[in-house]
Order: sequence, then C-alpha cells, then structure tokens
Amino acid sequence: MIITVTGKLGSGKTTLCRHFQRKGASVIDADAAGKELLQRQDVRDKLAEAFGNRILNEDGSINKDKLAELAFKSRTSLEKLNSIMHPLLRKELSKMAEKQEGIVVIDAALGNELGLHEISDFVIVVSASDEAAASRLPPEKRQNLLRRRAFQQDSRGDFHIENNGSLEEFLKEGDKVWNEVVRNARTIR
Repeated sequence: MIITVTGKLGSGKTTLCRHFQRKGASVIDADAAGKELLQRQDVRDKLAEAFGNRILNEDGSINKDKLAELAFKSRTSLEKLNSIMHPLLRKELSKMAEKQEGIVVIDAALGNELGLHEISDFVIVVSASDEAAASRLPPEKRQNLLRRRAFQQDSRGDFHIENNGSLEEFLKEGDKVWNEVVRNARTIR
C-alpha cells in the first residue's frame, strides 16, 4: 500500500512520516529523490537549457540556490521548472515505491502537483497556519517560508490533519489516521 503525506512547508508532514516509520512503514523522501535527479546529466542539460548556464556550478552540478531563486521569481518560471522535474520525479517515486513491501509512505510537499494521488492508495494532507509553520523552522528557513508557501497549492486528500497545537495532539491525530489506513489496507489488497 502506498500513502502520500503532503502539506505546505513547515506543516509537520516529515514528523508524521517519521512517526509512521516507527510503526513499520517504509518512508520515501521526495525531496531527496528530487536532489538525486539533479545529479543526472540529462536533467542538468534540460534545466540549463531552460534557465541558462548561470544555474550551473563550475563543476557542472546544479547550483540549487540559483535555480530556486530563478524558479520562484514568477509562476511562469516555476511552471517551467515543474514541467521538467515533476514527470521525472513522479516516475522515480513510483519505481521506488514498487520496490518496497508493506506500507510505503511518500513524504512529498508537492504531492498534488506531482500527481501522486494517481499512484497512492491514500493521501494524507497535513496543514498548519503560517505562524505555527514558522515556529517549527530554523531561522534561516523562515525568511523564505511565506514566499514558498504562497506558491504551493492547497492539497486535497483522503485524510486531513491540522497541526496547530502540540506535538502530542498532532501525533494522536496521526495515530487515528494510521489506524484507519491500516484497517482499510486489509480491504485494498
């Protein structure tokens, strides 16, 4: 069974995924998979063609900060990046999930944008207010929080967990969803 946990930056989705991992799920980190894709020459070539060689470091690797700066300048630039990366990343995540047994959880901020509902049995959306999200991030990431969250779509899913309270309350809600998913897993297979 494949579950996607999605939500905006700072919502608590990774915390929930780690909690599910302690319960026996395998977790796939979509951000890490995306960074791996940036190592591929064909991907670097496509990105350099779209955004110019200024996104490349001297060694030919992608300068992720420069790419992010250019991509988040406008919705058009972000759509250009997404049109290159999203199909590749969705395919990679699907392959990674197929190799796992049992319950597989994909930790993906952009679950809807990536179309992960197409490969998932369930989608869990984690949401938090801007204030709550900012309080969970290190100071150096807070400055980009609102800008990046503004570009992220509100997610739709099978389950929704608000994360504006304590960690204990959040994980308790996560347990309720986990129990429901495990119960439903028996009818899926």
